[in-house]
Amino acid sequence: MNEEINWAEVIDALPWPSMEPDGESGLEGAIKGRFLKNMQFSMNRCLAPGDDCRNQTILAHTVQNARTLQLLQRNGHVKTFRPGLDEKGRLALDIEDIGRNKATTFEGFCSNHDTQLFVPIDTLPLDEPSAEQLFLLAYRAVAREVHAQMSGAMRLQQAFREGVEAGRFSKDQPSVAGLLPVRHMLIAYEGYKYKFDLDQALISRNYSSLHHKVLYLRDTLPSIAASSCFTVPEWTRDLARVSLNLLPLSTDTSIAIFSYTPAHEEAAKSMLGRVFEAEGHLQKYLLSKLVLARCENMVIAPDSFDTWTTDQIDVMKRYFSETTSDYFDREDSRLYLFRN
Repeated sequence: MNEEINWAEVIDALPWPSMEPDGESGLEGAIKGRFLKNMQFSMNRCLAPGDDCRNQTILAHTVQNARTLQLLQRNGHVKTFRPGLDEKGRLALDIEDIGRNKATTFEGFCSNHDTQLFVPIDTLPLDEPSAEQLFLLAYRAVAREVHAQMSGAMRLQQAFREGVEAGRFSKDQPSVAGLLPVRHMLIAYEGYKYKFDLDQALISRNYSSLHHKVLYLRDTLPSIAASSCFTVPEWTRDLARVSLNLLPLSTDTSIAIFSYTPAHEEAAKSMLGRVFEAEGHLQKYLLSKLVLARCENMVIAPDSFDTWTTDQIDVMKRYFSETTSDYFDREDSRLYLFRN
């Protein structure tokens, strides 16, 4: 068995950002301490506010199963996009069937907290979402993203440790293999700090700490669902984030909800202004491109997938791979995910 990772050593060695010019503030130190405590345990631990829950986590849905996935499924299955590597080691995308009970799940919360926290969005209609429902949809997308970032950082560090033990990497000399876990650790920490702020808002029921842009997509058959949190490229003031929940509401209406902090509203509008202002087919086309570029956590209705040509699927796969760079974009009418 491999030696247990000493996360204290890993974290202390990172070039931590400071909240104050003259050094680490008390709040920053407290957040780093909580982050360290999380990284000392396996990532099948509950991420409920406070980080104190030790209950076993479950495969919790980020997209509601009984209502939303029911509208998309066929014979209990939906289609999902699965990132991977091709034969040359390049990022690639596969599309595969997945049972609706496993679709959009992650091990981020225990059964008790998943039920308690998300009752308003798992049991009540979202046709006219309340401030609480809007907040919780964004919060769950953020929690999934943070869980994925922390899990990824742990796996990379473990792989590097195994490489050192096998003699493939040097423990003392800088290398790409050694710097990659550090980079992902910093990304995970920034995400954890963002979730920490939302934790405090959730505890105090301060739902106005997030602003939202809600778009209704009328005359749209159930086609796609997505729940994701992504950063705004080229926004240098701080690491601006936007959560997107794209959900079918009925057999002819879907909803797209963008959520961001007031401090990041300008960044969100700068990135997404065209989507916000467009209408009809153009708006759904722009949303399709955004989902393919930014949302790994998505599912497709099999009935929609059946309408896509082989050529269209290949174009979507290439676009997904190409847009891993924030600076790439192109127009192509085949990048359209909806079924009208």
